[in-house]
Amino acid sequence: MSLRDLGIASDQMMENLRRKNNPAGYVLERLTGLIKSFQNHLGSEVEVGISVVGSGSAAPFRLRAINVSNPDILIFDGVDDNGNVVQLIQHHTQMAIMLVALSKLDEKPFRIGFT
Repeated sequence: MSLRDLGIASDQMMENLRRKNNPAGYVLERLTGLIKSFQNHLGSEVEVGISVVGSGSAAPFRLRAINVSNPDILIFDGVDDNGNVVQLIQHHTQMAIMLVALSKLDEKPFRIGFT
């Protein structure tokens, strides 16, 4: 095995360890790509919303940001139909959300930017 191969193997081991120790961060990485794809297919009259699957009475809300509290918590910030700020705090193992297209609240639809 060459030094280059050892370096690649070491990098992969470190990445696997990072994912294992911070599973919510890894879920956020994967979720970001899914939301980007969904958002790219939306028209100019709607914006990304989420609905918690299985929550019963929880209304969908317009997604504004997603944050993570490693190792295990995802935090979804948003706005409801009345313009109220909402926040969903969910353990990464219990995440079951549905992306939905909701009518825009403002003249221009909000687009989530991921860095």
